[in-house]
Amino acid sequence: MSRSRRTAAIVRAIVLTFVINLAVALAKISVGLLTGLLSVTASGFESLLDTTNNVIGFAAMHQAKRAPDADHPYGHRKYETFAALIVAFMMFLAGTHIFLAAVHRLREGFAPEVGFWPYAAMGLSMLANLFVIGYEGSLGRKLKSEFLRADAAHTATDFLSSIVVLIAIFCVNFGAYWADLAAACVVVLVIVWVGFRLIRGAFSILVDSAQIESRAIEDCAMSVEGICSVHNVRSRGTPDSVAVDLHVKVNPELTVEEGHSLSHDVKKCIIRDFPEVVDVIIHVEPYYGSDECVL
Repeated sequence: MSRSRRTAAIVRAIVLTFVINLAVALAKISVGLLTGLLSVTASGFESLLDTTNNVIGFAAMHQAKRAPDADHPYGHRKYETFAALIVAFMMFLAGTHIFLAAVHRLREGFAPEVGFWPYAAMGLSMLANLFVIGYEGSLGRKLKSEFLRADAAHTATDFLSSIVVLIAIFCVNFGAYWADLAAACVVVLVIVWVGFRLIRGAFSILVDSAQIESRAIEDCAMSVEGICSVHNVRSRGTPDSVAVDLHVKVNPELTVEEGHSLSHDVKKCIIRDFPEVVDVIIHVEPYYGSDECVL
């Protein structure tokens, strides 16, 4: 899939999930405010944060699709990684909001009303969550988009928190008003755990962690006839946009043109075996080992 088609597919997914998240958030907030159920209201604001993440993702993809320029010779792809980081931090903010709101409301001793609508709102939210998780997760893996995977993970916390909220609603129905605080604590713990995983993954990209195992690239290069040795293999970038550089040694008796041709063969091999690679830099050196190496 071309880069432009990939970007268009990600943008469509972001727009669709934005509409779904906004509808779910408004439904839960409305029901929560009308019934006085803190957990439902908090869950609604968490879903509202999802819409913010969608807007951030849309803006990030607008930047990511820009072609490389003089100031950004490697392109703008890492804007999407920054967006994934922002999603994670927004999750921490959502967790803090839920916990503080729960403590505040419980101190007031307010007794919420439980009826049909809270259960309906949470049921709708869970169905929407399952759709978004499956849709964004599948498309994120297919397109190797860390933002879609991050947003799907965030949506998974919504689904888990919805289960906790449903339990809390059931308990509140029988007078156990402390269930709101218990539900808030569970949701916060889940958010912190998933957020930490997202931040760790985004930082691994931003600090240029290896994206492809060096041994796999070495084996690919050594499969090209005429390559005597491979070393200093490095890779960096994002899962779907990897830059590779390596050193290869060839017979010193080869001409510059022949050595250059061999480097092109190695490049073709790497791009063929690793479709996520978009750039390969190869440094050709003479081979003076004890083993014979010929073209």
